[in-house]
Amino acid sequence: MVSSAELEKKMILKQQAQLQKEEGQNRLELHAKLEKLEMLEKECLKLTATQRIAEDKIKHLEEKLCKEEHQHKLIQDKKAQISYSSVLESLLGVLHISMKKYSTCVCISETIYQPQHRSN
Repeated sequence: MVSSAELEKKMILKQQAQLQKEEGQNRLELHAKLEKLEMLEKECLKLTATQRIAEDKIKHLEEKLCKEEHQHKLIQDKKAQISYSSVLESLLGVLHISMKKYSTCVCISETIYQPQHRSN
């Protein structure tokens, strides 16, 4: 009986030692997992900050693009206006020259072909 009790005691002590060993391993695993979790949380914060910066840059570039497109439209409108004015000035110049030639011709023709009044 005594040897059976001693044997049982040894088994219980052995089981306790095994449980303590497993508990120590579990603590080490838990500690490693907590460290990994902390590292992942830090990485997540960095990525979130990087994403926010990227989104801000995209927004800034979109606003800049919108302004540039507006400026481009204004320039195109001004070019069209200048082109129209240039064509109009050219036409007016041609018309002015034509009118000068016509009036000169009319004056000359009236002078040359003026009917003379006959006195009876």
